[in-house]
Amino acid sequence: MVSPAPPAYAWDWLARQRVVWQEIRRRLIVACESRPDVSTRPGDVPDWSAEHPDVVAARRTPASDPPPARSEAAHDYRALGTRAEVVAALRLDYRSDAQVRATVDTVVGEVAFLGRLDVPLSELGVRSAPRGMQWWWSQLTGLRSEPAPSGEQDVSEPPSSLPLQLRLVDVLAGYGDATGH
Repeated sequence: MVSPAPPAYAWDWLARQRVVWQEIRRRLIVACESRPDVSTRPGDVPDWSAEHPDVVAARRTPASDPPPARSEAAHDYRALGTRAEVVAALRLDYRSDAQVRATVDTVVGEVAFLGRLDVPLSELGVRSAPRGMQWWWSQLTGLRSEPAPSGEQDVSEPPSSLPLQLRLVDVLAGYGDATGH
């Protein structure tokens, strides 16, 4: 199943998660460097896989299977260093490149959600998840993050542990502005 393209707000959230996008970039660089590529092979080493696919397939073990296919349009993440460059490249490659998609999904699950995709988002300590975070959570778990409806108290929290909501006049009184001077 091909993942739907994340909406702009999901990418905006991911772009604000420095540890997440840097780890995605690092893993894509490692995957790129560890994979033999026709363009990076020395000219004196022939590529026998095209001429003798039966021999190459017979000698391949499950551990040596190639990583998911990369499209020709995939970016070289070694050359990208800034947040804007990396996230823009991820946005373009996510839909068409299976390796980029798998890496992004894996890293978001492991780093942003601590690898805990088996529990509700609230159990990770997230009380009010941003919309972009909720999209990634729903995408990776297949579950919807259900925030408490407006005006209703979260039934999992005892009333005494919720912060007191002050009125504007109470806040202004704390600053000495209650009289309007």
